Amino acid sequence: MKPEFEKIELTEDTSFKLRVFDIHSDCYSVDWHIHPEYEIVYIKNGRGNLQIDKYNSDYEDGVLLFLGPNTPHMPFGNTDFKDRLEVVIQFGEDFIKDKIMLFPEFSCIPDLMERSRRGIIFHPSVKEELTECFEGLRTASHAERLIGFFGILHTLSKSTAFEAVKEEDIIASYKRRDAERINKAFEYVNTAYHKEISTAEIAKIVGLTTNSFCRLFKKTTHKTFTQFINEFRIRKAAAFFDKGGCTVSEVMYKCGYNDPSYFTKQFRRNKGVSPSEYLKNQVKAI
Repeated sequence: MKPEFEKIELTEDTSFKLRVFDIHSDCYSVDWHIHPEYEIVYIKNGRGNLQIDKYNSDYEDGVLLFLGPNTPHMPFGNTDFKDRLEVVIQFGEDFIKDKIMLFPEFSCIPDLMERSRRGIIFHPSVKEELTECFEGLRTASHAERLIGFFGILHTLSKSTAFEAVKEEDIIASYKRRDAERINKAFEYVNTAYHKEISTAEIAKIVGLTTNSFCRLFKKTTHKTFTQFINEFRIRKAAAFFDKGGCTVSEVMYKCGYNDPSYFTKQFRRNKGVSPSEYLKNQVKAI
């Protein structure tokens, strides 16, 4: 995995970026990341987890969500079914200002953009209504995709069946430099979670004093850096257990823990059961 401050590049013949993932091309995971573009994600089916800023929840049968710029999040996809499908649409602020706003018929779109900054998850009925539109994008021409995208935006802008992840703009006051610093921290944890990581070390990497970094990280993620590392490591531990083939001790060391008691405590805090109980449940499920 190569985590990064995700840069969304468009080709000369498109106004937005469309990515489609299925059994033949699963989503390339970058773990925790931030990017300055808007993002609409449609997941056809299966169960998965949503981690958006400090929001953490599971979905049971696919999901449809819309995130505003610079929203910290994890990948959302799953691999439950052979007919799985994930459609991701990403576009910049200029797409709205320079293109959409030229048409008075789209006067409702700015309100949708504003809502997306809070992170919005649409009701399953909205996902069902737009299923044909999203699935049709995979084989459509560039012109047909643009028309289809306009239709999706229009439907989402009219919908009131959604849940806001937060009550206010997730990152209203973030400066790009701050977002890049937080993403550097994400990047480092994504690749070095298996070894010891100190707050002083990560503060130096992002170019801040330890106190300044701690304040920025808490302001951005609403959790301490230590809490974030533990949550990330336990998520990785659960993924190792889900994959199979590892003992509790092996997973503990793979995820950067050296103390079995502390590992068990953190695992139970985040998953509700001990590592051995979680592993036993996975074996039973198989």
